Order: sequence, then structure tokens, then C-alpha cells
Amino acid sequence: MTGKIDSQKDQGTIKVTCPGCDKVYKIPRESVPAGKKVTVTCPKCKTKMEVRDDHIPPPTTTVSEDAKKEQRTVEYFDSDAKVALVACRDPLSLIQIEKELKAMGYENRDVATGEELKERFNLFTYPLVILSQRGPDMDSELRNMLEALSKFPPEVRRKTFVVYIHLGGNRFDSLQAFSMGCDLTLSPLDLTNLSSILKSEMAEKEELLKPFYEMAKKAEGVEQ
Repeated sequence: MTGKIDSQKDQGTIKVTCPGCDKVYKIPRESVPAGKKVTVTCPKCKTKMEVRDDHIPPPTTTVSEDAKKEQRTVEYFDSDAKVALVACRDPLSLIQIEKELKAMGYENRDVATGEELKERFNLFTYPLVILSQRGPDMDSELRNMLEALSKFPPEVRRKTFVVYIHLGGNRFDSLQAFSMGCDLTLSPLDLTNLSSILKSEMAEKEELLKPFYEMAKKAEGVEQ
């Protein structure tokens, strides 16, 4: 189903009206690949909408099957949605991570590359990112994801809790986590207690940031 599109008012966004519930969304134009369409799921009524940037003419050549497979599904979430991004190539570890996240009331979405991670954060600030290393060495895509996270604006990074899981991970070694650009490093042995560990560590971070948020709110009131 194609949503009603109005991209004339704002050159940086594409305005889409859901045909199912009439809710209006503004989609960053850079999240819609040139000459391609993306499928957007309305978080309110779950209607799927096809969106194409109408400033870019559709391709004149026949779209191959491989190109069709590359078309991405773009998801939008309410600002307070509990959704985690998970990069994990070990099937058994992934099963345990998903189980623990479910116990916390979180949905999870897979992420495989640094570029994909950046694209997803263009649309939603994920409150939790879990990167799990398979084997003794960090692979290039995990490195790319850590690098991407390190370049996020401070106001985004403060809202995202980043966990890195590897054989040498130690939840009590804050220096190790800091040096990697994470909030917490864990060992695979910690996965069975992941939900309780995350609840405690995320609450502690929230408490530490509370004075900052209060000062920022006061500053906004003064400016107004």
C-alpha cells in the first residue's frame, strides 16, 4: 500500500500520511535510496507503506531480482519504544540474548554492518545496542559499528546503552568499557544473567545522568 506523499514543504524530509490511520510521519530523505523504494511500517496501526522519493525519477531499466532483495524495510517506533539492536553471529548466544531481552520487555532487531547501524539511527534512537564478538578477535564490521557509535552526537550517545560481549569482557572493568567506547563489557558467561545485569547497569547510568538532564531542562526554560 502506498502512503500519501508530500515532499514539497521540507527539502530534507519526505512527509508521508499513513493510509490506515492518517498519522503523518516525516522520513529523512537520506534514508530513501536514490531510485529505490522502501517499505515503512506504521508503528500505530502496523500498515505497511511503500515510499519513494518523488524528487528522484524512478529507474527506467528493469529491476533485477538481486536489486529487489536489496530493498530495505524501514521501521519507525514511538520515541519510548523498547527496541534493541543486536549484532551477534553465534546462534546459541543470539538465542540467549533474545530470551534475556524479552524478559526485559525489549524487542530486538539484527544489525550486521556499521552502515546499517547508522541508517537505523537516522530513524530512531535505540536505547540499547548489543555487540557480541565471536571468537578471540574483533571482526571488521564490529569495529565499524563501534566507530559509528563513537561519532554519534553526545545527545544521542547519552540515550543509548552500548554493550560489548567478548571473551575478555569484565562488567566490573569500567576502564575497559571506556577504552572501547562502550557503557559495559561482558563475558559470554554473563549471558545467562544478562537481563538482571542490564537492568542494574542501565538504571545506574540513568541515575548518573539525571543531574545533567535536570540542568539541561532548566537551561531550556531560561532560553524560552
